[in-house]
Amino acid sequence: MGRTTTGRPALALALLGALAGGVQGQSATSVGARAGLLISTAVFEDPSTNAQTGVLTGVQLGVAVSRDLGRFAAVEGGVQLSREGFGGEGAHSGDLRTDNVSLPVLVRLRTPGRRSFHVTVGAAAKLSLRCRQVGVAVVGDMPCDDPVLGARWKAFDVAALVGAGVGLPFSGRRVVVDMLLSWGLRDVDGSQVVPGTARNVSLGLSAAVLSPWSRGGSS
Repeated sequence: MGRTTTGRPALALALLGALAGGVQGQSATSVGARAGLLISTAVFEDPSTNAQTGVLTGVQLGVAVSRDLGRFAAVEGGVQLSREGFGGEGAHSGDLRTDNVSLPVLVRLRTPGRRSFHVTVGAAAKLSLRCRQVGVAVVGDMPCDDPVLGARWKAFDVAALVGAGVGLPFSGRRVVVDMLLSWGLRDVDGSQVVPGTARNVSLGLSAAVLSPWSRGGSS
């Protein structure tokens, strides 16, 4: 009895130690560039407004730093520039376009091997560098905070990210392809033309080419 009760904690500690050692030995840092396309829109509280809102196509460009956490997980951070917003349809003509800088942090759970599939969760802080409403009926182009139009696009947002992808070896580097859905907090606060509030939603397809960080070393 005594041997059994003391043996189980010892076995558990041994397994945890082996796992920790394996994770430490396999950890590696890589850096690279990420680029892709995205489609975005806004989901309004008022269903009738959603019927007048289309999608906007944009791009995303940035740099990424990835850290392996053993064979089954990795974390990635970076800086990205993107163009998002939504397209106007019907009576609500004109597009709302925002040029953003974002700081995404992603956690990937993946299958082992050189070719791997993964699921991704994360979050991103976004700051709007420029916001315009283009082609508004009668008025033309105008800033997003115009008091007459009544749409006030908030400069700062935090978005939740979820998606899936694949990792592939390429000439000593690694290509990580991601399909990510981004769901923002409240972005638009309107009182006249745009009723209620809205959330910014985008779906992006991007690829990062990551190279091992030679000076990071491995312990």
